[in-house]
Amino acid sequence: MLLLIASRWQRNDTQRSRARDRQIDRDGGADAELEEYNAYLARLNGSGPSGAPPAQL
Repeated sequence: MLLLIASRWQRNDTQRSRARDRQIDRDGGADAELEEYNAYLARLNGSGPSGAPPAQL
């Protein structure tokens, strides 16, 4: 039973990886989801998308 679950999990993971790679290729090589997440983390950190601190006014 454990081998069956592991086999299905591995197959599903492979399919998801291929689908994600195709999506990245369609988007011109950019991983939009990853870039969006990095921008979100930068906002939480109080810095801009480039990682530089925000300019003081």
